Amino acid sequence: MTEPEPDPSKPNPYQKILSLDGGGTWALIQVHALMNLFGKDATGHDVLKHFDLVVANSGGAVVAGAMACNLPLKEIANLFENETARRTIFQEEWPTTVRRGLALPRYSMPAKCDGLRAAIREFTTDAEMTLPKWHAKYHNLPHLMIIGFDYDMERAAFFRSDVKSRAASSSSAAPSSATILDAVHASSNAPVMFFDGPTHVPEGSTVGRRYWDGAIGGYNNPAMAGVVEALANLPDPADRDKIKVLSLGTGTVRRPRRPADKSASDGLYMGGKTPGIIRDLKKLAMSILDDPPDAASFVAHVALGGSLPSPRGKSVTDSPIVRMNPVIRPIKNGDGWAWSQTFSEETWLKLVDLEMDALSVDDVKLVQALCTAWIADAVPNQPIRADDRLEAEIGHDLYGEAREAARKMLGLG
Repeated sequence: MTEPEPDPSKPNPYQKILSLDGGGTWALIQVHALMNLFGKDATGHDVLKHFDLVVANSGGAVVAGAMACNLPLKEIANLFENETARRTIFQEEWPTTVRRGLALPRYSMPAKCDGLRAAIREFTTDAEMTLPKWHAKYHNLPHLMIIGFDYDMERAAFFRSDVKSRAASSSSAAPSSATILDAVHASSNAPVMFFDGPTHVPEGSTVGRRYWDGAIGGYNNPAMAGVVEALANLPDPADRDKIKVLSLGTGTVRRPRRPADKSASDGLYMGGKTPGIIRDLKKLAMSILDDPPDAASFVAHVALGGSLPSPRGKSVTDSPIVRMNPVIRPIKNGDGWAWSQTFSEETWLKLVDLEMDALSVDDVKLVQALCTAWIADAVPNQPIRADDRLEAEIGHDLYGEAREAARKMLGLG
């Protein structure tokens, strides 16, 4: 099959975008949200047919790649929830005690690629297709854009099925010869603390290119990357109000700043811990999951002409962005803060400290419990922008509200 040659004079009108955050095994949250929206027996293609563009990073790229290969959503969830499947992808290089003592990376990069290939090959070999060839085969499904970080060029890189996109440039384009598996593997390669080296994507007769996780370029939440892609390919710029985004996260933590009369060890609050090289390196490494990703939905909202709240006005709920993401946060309690009764304080604090590569059975059960409570509106949803009470100024405070907006956006009734 030859590579498709879209007519550059007729750019693709990307009007409905699905954006999938990174977040390791926490990406199971995205899969359960999709099952709740589209049905527990839906396949990947059942979901994708509702969109014009899917943009994804890291754990979200795993979900996107599996959906492109038409795995049932139940089987995609299984990649994260079944311990055998999970540890096939996340194969530990060193015993935990040795690794912690020597600050060694946790997982094998080559083993992750083999694990992903084996999991998807049970259903199809489509993962071995290049992204443009995949879209030529499934031309009724959306274009794909998966984000990595070029290790050698030190900038974000975009694996596209639409090689004629007006947003594409030679400086940031990943090779069109990359397969879906190559793109997913590159995008999900969190560096230094997690995997033992950059991925390697062959490129014709050259030595190929090396990649880290796209979060390094600030795209852990890739919503704005999708909006830029849509705006660049919009036939009439005046039609930007037709662009809509469903943005699915993988859980986030928001806590208020620590008051002067509270201990730095009080888990209700942020701040106050003593700086140090180990702590600061970890803080720097984990910041790729927060800002700018937490700001991406707001920037996309403004770029698409979304309304801004007036002082002391009602929250804005008619955004072109629907953000769906559970928030681990306390609630305002008079002049102070308190954890809700949904979970015990001990459980809340475990969730605060739980890293994105939740591997143990108990850790995954915690993420599942968070997801279940969020879908039941017992845990808050992350708004597009929050006020000083951590409540919505723009967007939705509850999953149920966001779900209703998403269904309306997608014409699901």
